[in-house]
Amino acid sequence: MRCTGGELKEEKGLTLLLLVRANGRPANMVTYNIRPVIGFLCRVFSLAILPVCLVFADVRAIPGEESVYYEKARSVANELTQGAQPYDALLGASTLAELGDVNAYKVIVEYASSADLMVQRAAIDTLISINQPQSLALLMDITADDETLFGYMIGGLAANPREDATDLLYAALANENEAIRIHALKALAEVGHASALHPFWTIARDKHEKLLVRAYAYYGIARLGQGDTTLDQLLEIASSGGTKEKEIVAVSLGAMNTIKSHAVLTELINNDDVRVSIAALVSDVALRNPQSRKQFVKLITQGDPYRASIAAAGLKRVPPDIAMQVTSQIIECCDISSEAALRLMEAWAWIDFDNIEPVLHWGLKHPEADVNLVTLWVIGSRGERKNRSKLTDYLDAENPAIRGMAAWAVVKSK
Repeated sequence: MRCTGGELKEEKGLTLLLLVRANGRPANMVTYNIRPVIGFLCRVFSLAILPVCLVFADVRAIPGEESVYYEKARSVANELTQGAQPYDALLGASTLAELGDVNAYKVIVEYASSADLMVQRAAIDTLISINQPQSLALLMDITADDETLFGYMIGGLAANPREDATDLLYAALANENEAIRIHALKALAEVGHASALHPFWTIARDKHEKLLVRAYAYYGIARLGQGDTTLDQLLEIASSGGTKEKEIVAVSLGAMNTIKSHAVLTELINNDDVRVSIAALVSDVALRNPQSRKQFVKLITQGDPYRASIAAAGLKRVPPDIAMQVTSQIIECCDISSEAALRLMEAWAWIDFDNIEPVLHWGLKHPEADVNLVTLWVIGSRGERKNRSKLTDYLDAENPAIRGMAAWAVVKSK
């Protein structure tokens, strides 16, 4: 952070600004990079030092030629944050927090204590989405004495993993609540640190552990590249478990390209349970089976909305080149259900493919506002600066959720 001609500008990294005053006016300015220190302090201490943590929020740089984007985004976010609709207010507060606004965190914390559990959950998810040390510190304090909110947080991390939350997730593996343990396993599997292998194996081999929890531990092992060593154990779980266990086994087999795994997937594709069958089908697509790929496209384009949406959500599990080929084929040939379009678009937040211009164009021009909204979210989630020009028109949209998501996407697109 420096002062040039009386204008305060941001530089990369978090800085502590020290002003030495002479006769009440700034005479000198010194900066120190203290982000690691503040991150540590905000993790260690409680909400009692909330003002300290928030003062050192990471303010995003605003280069002069791009300030018009940010200022418009800030204006939209301020408007929504001050409104009465909690979800729009949380979206606006998230945008302002990304811009370093201290009061934005306070708004989110207030909503986290709402009497409405859905609003509480939205506030937790909002803090998770702000990938900064102070947001994790607030999450830990807000959920420390509330098992329900703690469960929301771990569930949110399973959907939106954060590498800086791994210690918290390891601790959650010992929680008495089965759902919390499962969500922690899912989150750690997505983060993908090799250090998770030891607790994964410990849980997977624990015969006293619930079968579904063990299945998720084996899933984590498969995600970390050791799936071939777990095939027999997964088959045993699929044989003795119910539909939930079979579904996670079907997902896990997508990481095992062997003759035996293909044979098991063929059997699971014919399972009577819809979710088991589709999970197995997506795994077989991920293993580049052309016949399964044809069936996958047909299911998304011709299946009933429920089945089509489940299949479309699985797109994020297939290799990026296949994901683009499948998506291109679908958007060129067919009008799919709005539910399937939502899930298909949403998957592209997680698919590592460089040029997704045709997909974004399709999503932004879709007649359903919810698909437009998710497309804006995908642009922000991917954080690709080259897509920022697509957002300007949406900052003036009549729909406040569209305006708010466009503002958030502007700020997230570096």
